Amino acid sequence: TSENLITMTITVENLSGERSLFVTLTDNTTTDNVGKTLKQGASNYTSGSAVEVTAGNTTTFTMTLSVTDKNQSASATVSYQVDLRDANAEVEEVLDQSEYPDLKFNKLDEAAGNKFASVQASSTNISGEIVIPSKVMLDGEEYTVTEIASADANTGIGAFCACTQITSIKLPDTLTVIGDGGFTMTGITEITIPDNVTSIGVAAFGNCTGLTDITIPNKVTTIGESAFYGCTALNHITIPNSVISMGPSVFRDCNILPRIEIPSSVNSIEAHTFSGCSGLTHVIIGSGVTSIGDNAFGGCYALEIVVIDSETVASALAEQESMKNLIYNATTIYIKTDIVIADKVGSYVTNTTNFPNVETITEGEYAGYTKYSK
Repeated sequence: TSENLITMTITVENLSGERSLFVTLTDNTTTDNVGKTLKQGASNYTSGSAVEVTAGNTTTFTMTLSVTDKNQSASATVSYQVDLRDANAEVEEVLDQSEYPDLKFNKLDEAAGNKFASVQASSTNISGEIVIPSKVMLDGEEYTVTEIASADANTGIGAFCACTQITSIKLPDTLTVIGDGGFTMTGITEITIPDNVTSIGVAAFGNCTGLTDITIPNKVTTIGESAFYGCTALNHITIPNSVISMGPSVFRDCNILPRIEIPSSVNSIEAHTFSGCSGLTHVIIGSGVTSIGDNAFGGCYALEIVVIDSETVASALAEQESMKNLIYNATTIYIKTDIVIADKVGSYVTNTTNFPNVETITEGEYAGYTKYSK
């Protein structure tokens, strides 16, 4: 203000679910005008209503407002910073590690000046619902939690391994890596993997026998060996097109999993990937798959439908060891019709003794496929 003649008031209000900034200039120069609003605006405006800014930003504005009253004039310039997140958003308080008795935090490599941390259970006796914070204070400094710690190099024990009394874990959005053995043999029945996770480690959810449903976010590129081995209650899983590689035995012994779709981004179905999936009835193999490992579908005795988009796989449908469990148990095989026209289908399927019924599908879910059935 100039000689305290002008009062500028800054308020933050909630409009349409977002924070907006109001600036009010009040003239105190004369008795008649005390409390009178002379100018009101937001951002760089000197009049009008508030300017709404996209939620989630912190922005610095500069505003200059001026008034003239009788023979006096004054101007006011203010620079201010405001957090424009959703007014209803919860602001997470960054607490010291001592406030999380169930958790242990470890500093990660700080070579680039980053302050990242991994997290693990403080003991196997923790129970109930566990909430992992996105940030934590370590030795008086703020660290962002980005990893579920990998298995100890000496003991092989993962971050929450054998925490059988845990029922659920809430993971922070800052998480990018679920380390080897991260949740092996825990009691979790459900978990949401944050969107920023790119890697799921070896045996990360191995033998989580209560886990029923899981969606893998579309930034994950690698799923480690035996990641979901022995998840005997798992009845649904979604694999996104971001996944490039899956290790051996990833879904081994998931014996009630009914359906799986391998995206076109995956090159290889490794050995024992679905071995022991005795409830598996429907498999879709994406166009990018070029190899199927030994016993990849061993013990899939309930297999009914196999859908093949890969020319390489279709061509190999003969009596190779790696294909036996895939095609011997299936009652119906759908292969892209353009692969059939190119005469790229293996001899076991084209042998009418094995699949006597052949039909080109032009409508419905399998339009564009040729159906081979027993």
